[in-house]
Amino acid sequence: MDRVRLLPIREIVRVASEGSYSLLHLVGGESVLATRSLMTFERELRAFGFLRTHQKHLVNLAFVREMRKIGAGIVVLSDGARVPVATRRKPEVMACLMGSA
Repeated sequence: MDRVRLLPIREIVRVASEGSYSLLHLVGGESVLATRSLMTFERELRAFGFLRTHQKHLVNLAFVREMRKIGAGIVVLSDGARVPVATRRKPEVMACLMGSA
């Protein structure tokens, strides 16, 4: 990488795993590839209202609009993205969504 870009946390809608990299999806539709793992982002962003919904997905709870009960579940975000919820993560996701309502 030839640059370091600083992003306000409030502009990150979700983070998706791309192998050992992560793809940050931002407000406005832009995506930025980062050289950090999803696990690293999970540790750093959890205190700011981010929740791991799936092995490959971390979402900003501020952008969650609904949860659809299809299979284990799908979280729908304000940008229209549909993010899967892993079966083993469903109780935590439901608890967080009910607590933020």
